[in-house]
Amino acid sequence: SGYDWLIYPAKQSGQLGEARRRWIIETPSGIKLYADRFHPTVMAETFLYDTHYTEGLEGSTVIQAGGFNGDTALYYAQRGARVYSFEPDEQLYTLALENIALNPAIQPRITFENYALGKDGYTYPQRVERGRRAPAKRIRSLSLSTILREFRIASPTLLDLDVKGAEFELLDDPALALFEKVRIEYSPYLLGRRDLGPDTLIHRLRALGYRDIRVFKHNHLRYRLENHGTLLAVK
Repeated sequence: SGYDWLIYPAKQSGQLGEARRRWIIETPSGIKLYADRFHPTVMAETFLYDTHYTEGLEGSTVIQAGGFNGDTALYYAQRGARVYSFEPDEQLYTLALENIALNPAIQPRITFENYALGKDGYTYPQRVERGRRAPAKRIRSLSLSTILREFRIASPTLLDLDVKGAEFELLDDPALALFEKVRIEYSPYLLGRRDLGPDTLIHRLRALGYRDIRVFKHNHLRYRLENHGTLLAVK
């Protein structure tokens, strides 16, 4: 009908053999993802509540982080964008590549890398498994300016960030002023910083020429907006 979600075993779709049984979830728009690490809240944000929606994506360039399991990159690519997405967690990065490969029609429009977004250098992304912190692999961390330079992006359209507090590290990056639109899921509570919040982001974005700014709650979780929410800024 075009409105239903589907779930079926991967072996029946010709993706994998009998030895490794996995399930595929297909959204109403036809995006396919493996059920591994399927997070109901995150998937609802992307494919039910449409919280990443923005106009004029056809032919646009989107930089997106963190990439999670590839859901947001696929969302933007299906709407015609060229997407550069970054995920620091190695396991999620591997799963994202598998999910992207399930969607060959839009796969060429996505570049997905195992990098963190923040300051130039290296970092150890935190990961928790079964209630305990797991050993972290050192990965590269890139600033916005470095991303634009290394991937030769001259005219970025949209910056979409869900980087668990690292969004505040990007405020002094001059490349922040080059985007037409900025969407930030902000989380100052993860940093334990009472001096940071949406007003910090709004002040900086207004100084860079962003005029139309909206702050909103993007899911059902019980957070106050000063601690966790989404900001959308348009020039």
